[in-house]
Amino acid sequence: MNCIPGTAGGRRPLGAGTLRAICRWLAPLLLALSGCGTVSAQDQPERVYAVTYTVTPLPATRSARVELRLSQNRALLRELSMSAPSAPGSRFSDFEADGDLDIDGDRVTWLPPAAGGTVRWTVKVAHRRYGEAYDAWMGDEWALFRASDIIPPASTRTLKGARSQTALQFDLPQGWSSVTEYYGRQ
Repeated sequence: MNCIPGTAGGRRPLGAGTLRAICRWLAPLLLALSGCGTVSAQDQPERVYAVTYTVTPLPATRSARVELRLSQNRALLRELSMSAPSAPGSRFSDFEADGDLDIDGDRVTWLPPAAGGTVRWTVKVAHRRYGEAYDAWMGDEWALFRASDIIPPASTRTLKGARSQTALQFDLPQGWSSVTEYYGRQ
């Protein structure tokens, strides 16, 4: 299709005068646009918050104490909501937190302080599945469980563009070690 009359294939070579005219018009426009509403990398606040889970096995009670520590330079993470049944006899219990904590049935909602904070809970590790078999176990000298057995699924409400850097670490009893597919700290 020929978009410019009188040119073959719709193309016409630009002369030097035409290029100068375009540059005279385009250069001030680009300079004006480059100063409008731009923020340098130095001016843009960091939108990364850090979450560290610390798992402490408690062999005497066949449970683990889990601590979620949030570090942020401002209120990036506004709300964390977990599906963690905490009714009597369920696996999750003893929730406590900095900031506001609301437990409503199977939902635990945490509104952390703007600078970060901590939410903690206890979870029974041993979990029977299909009768006599266990899919998670803790004894006096060892434990075997998935992270999802002790850290419930969660959803977050964050400042737009915020993202997390998450770490998992263990505070293990004397003589214990950990094996995990995740990079972690012991």
